[in-house]
Amino acid sequence: MAPTATVDSTQSPSTRNIKVDLKANEFRLDMSNKRLGWLTATDPTLPIETLRGTLKKQGYLYLKGLLPVDKVLEQRRNFFKDYEGTGLLEAGTTTEQGIFSGHDPDAHADIQINFYHKTTASVYNFAKRDDFKEFCLQPTLINFLQKFFDEEPFLYNRKILRYNLPGEKQSTAVHIDRTFLRDASPNLVSAWIPLGPATVEMGSLMYLENSHKDGVDMEIEWSKVNSSLPPNEQINPYNVNMGEGGAIGKDAFSIAEKYDSRWLVADYEPGDVVLHTPYLIHSACQNQDPEKKIRLSTDLRYQPKRYVMATAIKSLLGY
Repeated sequence: MAPTATVDSTQSPSTRNIKVDLKANEFRLDMSNKRLGWLTATDPTLPIETLRGTLKKQGYLYLKGLLPVDKVLEQRRNFFKDYEGTGLLEAGTTTEQGIFSGHDPDAHADIQINFYHKTTASVYNFAKRDDFKEFCLQPTLINFLQKFFDEEPFLYNRKILRYNLPGEKQSTAVHIDRTFLRDASPNLVSAWIPLGPATVEMGSLMYLENSHKDGVDMEIEWSKVNSSLPPNEQINPYNVNMGEGGAIGKDAFSIAEKYDSRWLVADYEPGDVVLHTPYLIHSACQNQDPEKKIRLSTDLRYQPKRYVMATAIKSLLGY
């Protein structure tokens, strides 16, 4: 497909030309209208019943401008400040810009490559910082979730930060979050938050349209297959019955063909949040941004606190 292929969707009020051929883990995507579309944005101030209905119907809520932009960009600056002097950022640029130098960033000597993304010890340490914890529990987000759950939300302990460098061949594999969160509430929602801009060219997160129903069927089947395993292995996303890294696969092109569906993409802005069910199939493209901007994002999970309390009580009682 031509790099200027236009993604057209009846769900989007506008179209634009994508500047690159989209790839995920070196597999090219079909950029025709049959296989690619735009996420539907939702106003976070709509009545809560409307928002619940939209999540149930789509499997996601693309909430435009939910968070204060300054708080989002503050985390971007703080994150890349830890990388000053490592050669990761282009000389003369700011930490808020997050422009990749193009040089080998392995000067940290703590970089590990796993199935999903480039992670470093400093990434894990950042997730434990008090200011980042405050960001995850900021009133704007918690108050929204309080209304959405109709009870106090609980922030799941596992917090993920990802940065995707322009030119990397790896990208987030195709997966559902339930695979990694089998001990969590079925009512859990994942919050994907871009920490800065995250355009299509930067490899922003993409969702397989209407696939949350397929994800439920998938998890039911895995539960049957795993039923003979010990309890701790049944919830293990890397057990003997699962795919590499717990994922559905790396080839987003073939998976869209298999389900005869479209990958839905977006140009995310600071302040945007996507809430999605743990069963919605999603992935990401490689970062091919011509301006060499690094895509930085965080994955947070929230669930009703009542479920956590009930689980703890059952555990104490030996249920």
